[in-house]
Amino acid sequence: QSLNQMSMRGRRLSCSIRRSLHASSQRLAVQEVVSDASDVPRKYVLSQFPYPSGKLHIGHVRVYTISDCIAQYHRMRGRRVLHPMGWDSFGLPAENAAIEHQLSPSEWTNSNIAHMRKQMDSLGFRFDWTEELSTCSPQYYRWTQWLFLQLYQAGLAYQQEAVVNWDPVDRTVLANEQVDENGCSWRSGAAVEQRYLMQWFFKITDYAEKLLNGLQELDWPNSVKTMQEKWIGKSVGSKFDFSVQLGDVDWKITAFTTRPETIFGVTFLALSSDHELVVYLKQSNPKFLKEFEAVFPNSFQNQGNENGKKGVALGVSAMHPLTGEVVPVFVADYVVSGYGTKAVMGVPAHDVRDQEFAETFQIPSHKVVDGGVLVGSRQFDGLHHLEGREAIVKLAEELNVGGRTVQYRLRDWLVSRQRYWGTPIPMVNCAHCGMVPVSVETLPVVLPLDIKISGRGQSPLTTSDQWRSTLCPKCGGVATRECDTMDTFVDSAWYFLRFTDSHNKCSPFEKYGADMWMPVDIYVGGVEHAILHLLYARFINHFLFDIGCTSHKEPFSHLLTQGMVHGKTFKASDTGMYFTSDQVFFKGDRAFHVDSQKELVVSWEKMSKSKHNGVDPEEVVDKYGGDVVRLFVLFKAPPEAVIQWDIKAIQGIGRWVKRLETLVNKHEAAVRGCGSEKDTVTRDTSEIVSAAHRAIKQVTEVFDGRYTFNVAIAELMTLSNILGIKSHDCHVTGSVEYHEALCSLCIMLCPMAPSLSRELWQGLIRSRKTLKGQELESSVSEAKWPPWSADMLNCDASVNVVIQINGQKKCIIQLPSAVAFNNMELKRKTLEFVLTKGYLDTEPSSVVVAPLKATTGQLVNFIK
Repeated sequence: QSLNQMSMRGRRLSCSIRRSLHASSQRLAVQEVVSDASDVPRKYVLSQFPYPSGKLHIGHVRVYTISDCIAQYHRMRGRRVLHPMGWDSFGLPAENAAIEHQLSPSEWTNSNIAHMRKQMDSLGFRFDWTEELSTCSPQYYRWTQWLFLQLYQAGLAYQQEAVVNWDPVDRTVLANEQVDENGCSWRSGAAVEQRYLMQWFFKITDYAEKLLNGLQELDWPNSVKTMQEKWIGKSVGSKFDFSVQLGDVDWKITAFTTRPETIFGVTFLALSSDHELVVYLKQSNPKFLKEFEAVFPNSFQNQGNENGKKGVALGVSAMHPLTGEVVPVFVADYVVSGYGTKAVMGVPAHDVRDQEFAETFQIPSHKVVDGGVLVGSRQFDGLHHLEGREAIVKLAEELNVGGRTVQYRLRDWLVSRQRYWGTPIPMVNCAHCGMVPVSVETLPVVLPLDIKISGRGQSPLTTSDQWRSTLCPKCGGVATRECDTMDTFVDSAWYFLRFTDSHNKCSPFEKYGADMWMPVDIYVGGVEHAILHLLYARFINHFLFDIGCTSHKEPFSHLLTQGMVHGKTFKASDTGMYFTSDQVFFKGDRAFHVDSQKELVVSWEKMSKSKHNGVDPEEVVDKYGGDVVRLFVLFKAPPEAVIQWDIKAIQGIGRWVKRLETLVNKHEAAVRGCGSEKDTVTRDTSEIVSAAHRAIKQVTEVFDGRYTFNVAIAELMTLSNILGIKSHDCHVTGSVEYHEALCSLCIMLCPMAPSLSRELWQGLIRSRKTLKGQELESSVSEAKWPPWSADMLNCDASVNVVIQINGQKKCIIQLPSAVAFNNMELKRKTLEFVLTKGYLDTEPSSVVVAPLKATTGQLVNFIK
């Protein structure tokens, strides 16, 4: 009987695999393979939890596939793994949906969560659902409120006036994302104003130095650490106090500089638009306010304009701290709001932006450093500028008008939101006692669910008199609740700790449990969260360490940031309009619009509805199967790189999946028909053994820290190619070595393609019984990770590779099978050979690789 005939008689996996890949409707149970013993190695693998918008997008698929692979690998290595999932479920979109669809935010949110869980199931994600949490649940935000009170008691939560975006038509506060690029409200279209309202802040600036120093301990990408370093923005320099007499009030303007030796070159002061003196003059001087609004019509805030040519004179003068001379004071567009002292010493002779501003307003310029030596600096003339710097700072300290200081770019964290769908701030306002925290025992302050949301006017919570009215925790008198809710970044700043003890009703988490799992071993998420979320989470964790709640300062040991997924776009070069793929036809590689016949610009861009280049994961999973989608997002590029969504590449993965199915079918048929129980490794199977050990080595290294899953899949493809070529020989295909190689391949595939590997494993179980070997585990997820041996890595022989140019045979070369059956490496090596030998003068237009039919080997055809 032929091998094909035996394969037809053997059990086939096709239908089973397709059912599993296309409709995996039941959640995969996470198998705990080890006990709770304290000496068992643990791994905490966490992916950034999603906002329940209603549907997973392809970026979600990528990040959760990565974390799922890592978690399953560590389970298979015998470690106890925590791989939880939850929902970052407070936020503005729920309010907008409530207005649009006439639903309550909670109803909309919970419906979305249910749907997204089904989507996750279809992709085979093995989350520990027993630890599931949702930040909009009172059982969760009770402890977010507890955290607020701890910060308040420590003096790290405070209230003061701050600028907000104000829609004058709807009479409501807008989030930054609700203001369009023209400074107008997304809903009313009105020009957005900026007003001062009382706001709550967390004093993250007190932790600036700790957060900066802590970066050195982290196994994070250097690019992310650099972004945080710049955001914290430590500057070591000096400050000088300039005095201003305004009526009967003495004002002090403190200016920071990293070049104190230029103090004698100061000819003006430049302030940001939110400087206290500027705010005072806008409120008290109508003439100044009119001039200010004429120059800055759209915003009270400066944007740190690099050109530095817009400004308004305040009409006051400041006294120089060392000379007693007076200099004019301006509000200038190049001074960044909310940063440092909000004041800049204007030294036109030694700063480009100061010079541009001075030229615009005809301010004089005085050179005070020439060739590294101080000039025009009174008693300091002739000193080297570094020596003069020290002497000038010493004088300022002696006169109590300045001195050495450290300044940070980091600003305090504004956590107030004039929104409904968020964690209520646990404070009450008493006429007698002022602002008073609620008692911990009365938490949570529950968000009322019967609020009508219009999107207009004040915070919706102000409309509920019953909810607002309460008693003062201090004196028992009549009081009103704080109607602001917290920034959703507060909810996500500690959720990783709650996962360690998510059912605790007495505290946010037990220190013992947190110490058992923390810090998170591998944190997976988008690089777009490199600054705010990660910085806030680090701040909260440092604070909880300081008050004795945790034993670890840093929350995330290793950070794995995944790149975005880009889709192909078709855009008109003249109008910039984007078209759908249905509106495009091709001539070769060039795209044209169906109606106008004009050629379109083809590019890869971030997926967006407006660009018609998005992908619905549900549709792709329904068509190709969850495991095929998982394998594609892992194989297309390493995690940190951008993926270009390519349907042809997905189809290629699908074909590989079918080839794996065929390998198992052929093996099962061969074992039934002519299986052997040989113990000696023959030449026919030595290549298989060597290829299997190489694959195990490479894939293990990927999962142990390299995380280049594209390399791991390429190794498995190489191994499957070798197994495919050897499958023409019944005795090889039915051998123990072939069986062991297939088992190793299936086990290594399990973290990346759970449904496929599970189905393939069933065929291997049947083969093992025929071979009369030790029984395999009933589930591939319970199988032990295969070991590799250095002695077995190079026991294979070289194979023939036929070289063709435009279909004409030129020569035959020999290459190690590890190269010959790795298509990328094969193309590289053979291209190098044909260029060196002169068979080609330039790069070919394409390269075709195909297996030799008559014998083991490969054919490489270069097309000029």
